[in-house]
Amino acid sequence: MRFQTFFQRLFSWRERRCALVTVPVLLVSLVQVFAAMGTPADTVSTRQLLSGALSSVAIPALAIIASLFLNGGGFPLRDVVRPRLSCGTACRKGIVYGIGMIALLIAFTALQSCVLSRLGIEEGRQVVFTWLESPAYSKIVKLALLTDAVLLAPILEEMMYRGIFFGVMAAHRQRFWIPALISGCYFALMHLHAEAFLPLLLFSLCTSYAYWKSGRIVTPILMHLLYNVTSVLVWSFGG
Repeated sequence: MRFQTFFQRLFSWRERRCALVTVPVLLVSLVQVFAAMGTPADTVSTRQLLSGALSSVAIPALAIIASLFLNGGGFPLRDVVRPRLSCGTACRKGIVYGIGMIALLIAFTALQSCVLSRLGIEEGRQVVFTWLESPAYSKIVKLALLTDAVLLAPILEEMMYRGIFFGVMAAHRQRFWIPALISGCYFALMHLHAEAFLPLLLFSLCTSYAYWKSGRIVTPILMHLLYNVTSVLVWSFGG
C-alpha cells in the first residue's frame, strides 16, 4: 500500500497511463529487433523484408494512437513546454536546425572514423543500404524501403521517441538532459549499428533539444527527414 502511494506521488496519472502504452511497445520492438539479428542481411527473403518494414511502421503507429487516446489527444510534453512557435516558423526552424545538425554529424562522424581507423576497427554500414544494393529484391520492394526510410521513419520515430518517450520523462522531471540521454541511448541502440551509436545519440540529442525549445514535433520531424534524405543521396552518388 505504501509503495502504491509512493508510486502515485512519483508519477502523475497522465504519465502512468502513457507508460502503460510506451514501455510495453518499446520492449516488444526491442525483442523484434534482436530476433532479426539472427538472420544475415543478404539472406533475408522479400517476405521477411516487407513484413519487417510493415511492423516497423505498425508498432510505433499503434503506440502513438494509443498514447494520444489515453492522453486526451496531446503529447505529454505540452504540459511543460507550450508551443512557442507557429507551425510555419517551426518548419523553417526545422530546416535550419536540420542543416546545422547534418554539418555537426558529418564532422563528428569523420572524427570518429579517424579514431576507429587508428584503432584498427573496420566500420560497417547500415543494413538498409545492403538491401537496396541487393539484386534479390525488386524495384518495388526497394521503393518501399526508401519510402519507409525517408518519409515514414522520420514521422513515426520522432513522434515515438521524442514526442512520447522523451516527452513522458521530460514532462515529469521538467529537465532536459536526463530524459534526452535515456531516450537517445534507446534510440541509438534500436538501430543495432555499433559504429553509429554515438552519432545517433548526438542526432537524438539535437532533435530532442529542438522539440524541447520549440514545443512543435514538426521541427524534429523535418530535421530527421533532411538527415535521412542526405544519407540516401550520399549513398546514391558516393556509395
